[in-house]
Amino acid sequence: MPLQPLRYPTVHLILHAGIRPKEATADMSVPTTPSHPPSVEILLHQPVLVDAAASVGRAVVTECVRAELDDLRGRIKPGGTWPDIDAITVGVVKRIAIHRRAFPQRVINATGVLLHTNLGRAPWGRDLLDHSAAGLTSYVSLEYDLDRGARGKRGRAVESELAALA
Repeated sequence: MPLQPLRYPTVHLILHAGIRPKEATADMSVPTTPSHPPSVEILLHQPVLVDAAASVGRAVVTECVRAELDDLRGRIKPGGTWPDIDAITVGVVKRIAIHRRAFPQRVINATGVLLHTNLGRAPWGRDLLDHSAAGLTSYVSLEYDLDRGARGKRGRAVESELAALA
């Protein structure tokens, strides 16, 4: 469901965005002043961000708008010129694209380290995965002693195997 534009009185736009009355328009397409950023609300009403809010949610888009404005505040020197709304919107769209990326993503381990801790877990081979699938998709007797019909020990299954190795 597309978001409906908020209806703000012109006075609110003037105070909130730092613009003059003749610059305020009904569709909230107002320019920034060279020394002040646009408000979060004005940016949220840019058509591309309205569309993005419909797909990823208004909270995500709002978070991206605020992050972009915070980043720009850190880079613009006091008294410096702010980019126009279109340029700021492009930065917000890039942040939304990063947010949309699937996590975690598949990667190729080309580090030379066989089990790299930053790349998650060790990959399973297809044979091992097929063999383990039955145990992963149903209940198992992990801590239950089937012979006694009571709670058992978790490590019981491997104790005899380890004892045989010693």
